[in-house]
Amino acid sequence: MLSLTIVSGKNVYGVQAIAAEACIWSGIGFALLAPVLLRAALAVLGAALRAVAGTVGELAVAGMRQRLQQAATPLMPVIVVTSMATGTLYMQAITNSLHAPGADKSVEMLNYVIVAMLSVFAAVMLVNLLVVTLADRRREFAQQRLVGATRRQLLGLVTAENGVLLLAGLVFGTIGALLTILPFSVKTAHRAVPHAPIWIYLVVVAVVSVLTIGTSLAAAWRATRPAAIMVLREAARI
Repeated sequence: MLSLTIVSGKNVYGVQAIAAEACIWSGIGFALLAPVLLRAALAVLGAALRAVAGTVGELAVAGMRQRLQQAATPLMPVIVVTSMATGTLYMQAITNSLHAPGADKSVEMLNYVIVAMLSVFAAVMLVNLLVVTLADRRREFAQQRLVGATRRQLLGLVTAENGVLLLAGLVFGTIGALLTILPFSVKTAHRAVPHAPIWIYLVVVAVVSVLTIGTSLAAAWRATRPAAIMVLREAARI
């Protein structure tokens, strides 16, 4: 709202300086509410997941509700990186559409550097949280294998869980990004729909999706690689 009311639309970089903070702080705000948001996502998506994935979907929903705080932890960087990267990149794309090519390259480069640094930081945090979270579930996976679950079923379970997490993160991260994109576009370009390519958003979604699902599957594969009985013996000694 500040970008719509305080600064002049002719001062593009003044608007940009204010609007850029919206996607960052809104992303952080949503991230702090991750357990609440994940609970809401499970309430909305639970029935669909059970219908699509059957027993695996039922187990995924039940398991995430039981360990809601732990399950919601990787959701935080998904929201932050989606909100921050989408909001900043679209803001810069709108700015570029309003100026001749080659102008204000220093500001443009600074925005890209900031996006890259924060995105890498959030991506590393996401990978680390997924790896740690799934490594902590080695005993749970071992117990499930001893009662008849196959390794493939456990990987399907992890995929279902992180699919819900990913979708929730993308939705709330996109909302956070729109809090920068829409006011900035209205104030500077006088249009609610930004004059910017859709591929920017698709690239952000693709990168976040690959990081989330790829890392979770790799971590789950590693966590289920040892023999189940060996995992339980090791856990008993600890």
